[in-house]
Amino acid sequence: MRLKIATILLVCVTSFAFSFQDQSSSSTSDKEFRPVSVAAFKNGLAFVIRNGNVKVEDGKGQIDHVPASTLGTLWIATNAPAVLEEVVAFRHKEPRVRSVASLSDLIQANVGKTVTVTYNNKEYTGEVLGWGVSPDELKTEPVDEQSSEDQRPQVTPAVKPVLLRISGKVMALNHSSISGVEVAGDPSLTWSPLVEQKSLRFRIKNASGSVPLSMEYLEKGLGWSPSYLIELKDKNTAQLTMQAVLINDAENLEHTDVFFVVGFPNFKYSEVHSPMALQESLAKLMTSINGTLGRLQGNALANQSNDSYGFTVSGMTENFWLQRAETPELAGDSEEDLFLYSRPDVTLKTGERALYNVFSSLVSYDEVYDWEVSDNSRVDESGNYQEQSSKATRKSHETVWHSLRLKNNSKFPWTTAPALVVHGTNPISQELLSYTPKAASGYLKLTIASDIHADRDENEITRVKGATRITGTTYDAVTAEGTLRVHNYKTTAATLHVVKDVVGEVLSASNGGKSHKTTKEIEAVNPHSTIEWEIPVKAGEEIELKYRYKIFVHSGPVKNPE
Repeated sequence: MRLKIATILLVCVTSFAFSFQDQSSSSTSDKEFRPVSVAAFKNGLAFVIRNGNVKVEDGKGQIDHVPASTLGTLWIATNAPAVLEEVVAFRHKEPRVRSVASLSDLIQANVGKTVTVTYNNKEYTGEVLGWGVSPDELKTEPVDEQSSEDQRPQVTPAVKPVLLRISGKVMALNHSSISGVEVAGDPSLTWSPLVEQKSLRFRIKNASGSVPLSMEYLEKGLGWSPSYLIELKDKNTAQLTMQAVLINDAENLEHTDVFFVVGFPNFKYSEVHSPMALQESLAKLMTSINGTLGRLQGNALANQSNDSYGFTVSGMTENFWLQRAETPELAGDSEEDLFLYSRPDVTLKTGERALYNVFSSLVSYDEVYDWEVSDNSRVDESGNYQEQSSKATRKSHETVWHSLRLKNNSKFPWTTAPALVVHGTNPISQELLSYTPKAASGYLKLTIASDIHADRDENEITRVKGATRITGTTYDAVTAEGTLRVHNYKTTAATLHVVKDVVGEVLSASNGGKSHKTTKEIEAVNPHSTIEWEIPVKAGEEIELKYRYKIFVHSGPVKNPE
């Protein structure tokens, strides 16, 4: 799968030319070996491809970048006849030039020079000998939280003295009590503390000078957030525009091709760092792997059916294809694919965000009035009575929503995202547009339809005592009839879409209602069913929808719910 992803993404990437600069060092910087392609997912994961020419001396080289890759996703390759023999991730300290920004910096930058310091309101003049560890070096140096105690600095800045040689004697001054510093002569205004850095060193057989190298990996901290604008135009026509916000908390992008991925990603170890990322010890790594396996096994059947908004969704087959989707004509053959909306030449620094329009197209829609009717039989799938008030159920407020049913007649699926609906300059509503495959329809709630009133009731028609016995338990067979009433007080006709949830087996439904059994509680005594109607209701008209169903309940006296 990795090779397939890498190959197709590389095909999607335009050829880049990288200049090689002869330097005495065999270290290659981020600018020389940069991200050329990023496939960003909505859950904050990104598949990154870096390309460039790396410097090699005697078959050895170094890359000053160790990506925070996830387990099993870091792959590095070079072109034949060169052979990549070894890659080692390691920590080291390098001096980094900084400008003076504090009294501590000024003292550190002028070691060996004569200074006058004001210490507890007294002045002392002498040669700066420095201190063992700079306070700002300790403060800014990255410290791995997973490091063992002996790997971390043991001395805090508060107890490190400034050392001055005064008249042949050495005086130690607490730096926190120094209120002023005066440097004799020409002071240095920069200094170079040692800062920890992570790098990759490698050996390439049959190579020297400038060698092309490619690196690919999956990392967290680089993702995208979609949203829609739906502008209602003429009746039954709307302009649907999708935009993407790219969130970059991972690494600098410069002239990079970015692909916004829509689909069902399944990256099993996305929560586990690669050992090459130098984030964890071996013990911590094994704990992370075992913990991830446990969570995955416990949630193996969860989140299989919907396009996740911000989270990984499992359930996709292994043999999928990544397809590049151009705008406005976006390609794709199956709703099970991963679709990529492309945005070339993106420059975005770490910590920045960018907004891009992905596509815009005319879509058709119908106005419908949705009524989702919950079950009120007070009996569950196992035939047990539920403790709830039938009076409260009968008198509960029934909500009918004015909704849009949007037809996806484009060549690509719509990903799950917030949708803002406007008419001209007037905002109508904002709701979540769920994942909608191509050629399917998606429902979007607008407002509560206050001019359409709905109520319901149910009555027991027959009861057969001891009708059946299942695994030692005796059940009564109850036949119930329900009535749904809808009154359209609007001055125009309305299309009513009703979905009734039923615990039991549906026997009949009036007005062309269609019923089907679901797989919810499939092993239970009573099946879970739904009945669906879609009928027009004239202005001022009141209609009744009737249905009957059979449900098994435990034999015995019926508890009075009142």
